[in-house]
Amino acid sequence: MKNKQRTWTEFLYGKSIERCSAEVSVKNTNNLRAFSVLGITMMSIAIAFGWIMRDIFTFNTEFLIMWAYFIIMYLVIRFSGIYFKNATKAFYLWLIPVMAMGIIIGTFGDPAQPSITIMVFLCVLPMFILDKPWRIILFILSNAAIYTVCCYVSKTIEMFIADMIDLVLFTVLGLGVNCLILRDRIDNVEYAMEMKIMAETDVLTELYNRRAGEERIRLLINHFKMGMFLLIDLDNFKDINDIYGHA
Repeated sequence: MKNKQRTWTEFLYGKSIERCSAEVSVKNTNNLRAFSVLGITMMSIAIAFGWIMRDIFTFNTEFLIMWAYFIIMYLVIRFSGIYFKNATKAFYLWLIPVMAMGIIIGTFGDPAQPSITIMVFLCVLPMFILDKPWRIILFILSNAAIYTVCCYVSKTIEMFIADMIDLVLFTVLGLGVNCLILRDRIDNVEYAMEMKIMAETDVLTELYNRRAGEERIRLLINHFKMGMFLLIDLDNFKDINDIYGHA
């Protein structure tokens, strides 16, 4: 029981995320790009449907705002050149306005109706981020708390109570689903990193092998990094291998 508790503690504090910081940055950049494309697609469909059915339903200008926002997001990611130095923080910064829009639409935008937008956002949006679990938990709870305040100010007491029941259920669901999925994603990143290390490094010296070394050198040159090369030659090292073995 103690080992299991320690495992979950290590999971919540995200020690694995720190060890795989480079891989996590790449993953979050790719996820952010995919998130922007998904947002553009969804908003385009919503705008097209709203325009076709404009005689029946009132067209929501929020769709145009979000459509433009996702396009800007995609262009920033697409033309930023290399991966974000800290893609995780960038992801949170891009998500905050989306969550804020969902909260406004679900409270002040239509106070007479129960909100489902923010409920879905709480469950789905954090799943795009690969980060330390405690940060994602804090992100979900913070948005739930902000929604609670806005809901209390904008809605009647009956509607407020109904929304709070849904909010508690969806918050628990969001926390559980995100933690379960995140644990598998972290395991996959760790496994991929271990396989990469095995493929790129020498078992004895733990230095880069030739293939990985050449790739690393090209990367440093392309990014105009300054450095030096150190060439070491051990005399008669072949005799040591022949006498004592390569191991």
